[in-house]
Amino acid sequence: MIQKLMAKGTPIISEIEFAGRYTDAKMICITGSNGKTTTTSLIYHIIKSAGYDVGLAGNIGKSLALQVAETPHKYYVLSKTANTNSTSLQTSKCHRQT
Repeated sequence: MIQKLMAKGTPIISEIEFAGRYTDAKMICITGSNGKTTTTSLIYHIIKSAGYDVGLAGNIGKSLALQVAETPHKYYVLSKTANTNSTSLQTSKCHRQT
């Protein structure tokens, strides 16, 4: 079904990109092959301990879309799968380290 939609030119977006369209929050996204959960959890706890309004989403925590809809935060720390394509990263609200 997805391939048929893509063949017709229908854009397919990730849950993170979808949710990002409905929030002005800053997002820190952790990607890679190893250590995403640990790094994401550590950054989340540091930011939360500093008193910021932060949510934890992606491969851990609650769905970003659910949080944006029900309990929005000013910041989000997200763990994104290693196979996330670069187009999704480029069009999402995740800040990129270059």
